[in-house]
Amino acid sequence: MSRYTTMITVVAWLLTVPTGCGPTAPSVANGPPVVSWNHLQTENWRYELQDQKRIANYSFGSNGGVLWTEGTKRGGIHEEAALGGQWYIDDAGDLIITDENHSQSYRTLQLVSLTVTDATVLDADTGVTELYSRRYRP
Repeated sequence: MSRYTTMITVVAWLLTVPTGCGPTAPSVANGPPVVSWNHLQTENWRYELQDQKRIANYSFGSNGGVLWTEGTKRGGIHEEAALGGQWYIDDAGDLIITDENHSQSYRTLQLVSLTVTDATVLDADTGVTELYSRRYRP
């Protein structure tokens, strides 16, 4: 392999390695975010549960759609199911995740705290407080 081929390969690899820096969401561009779910109305976000035993990863679209996986972790074995539905914000400011027709509610989430990278959420159905990492998806 020639020196130039090696350099091109290394540069290409560096360009594809995730650096943790990406586009900044408009809702956090001017400082800390407001503690509300309203950012989902205009921006796409991914929320990933930080838990040793449970899996819950949500991809919220600003169009009201949500795709998510739920499951359990048993050591290196992860059992997951993929689901899809809709979301909306109710009059109390809670995030409601439903089926496609809004006929069955799956989760009611109350936002406790919010930073650029994390969200603390209270599951109103179970009373469990959960920590999610979150990432903006342009």
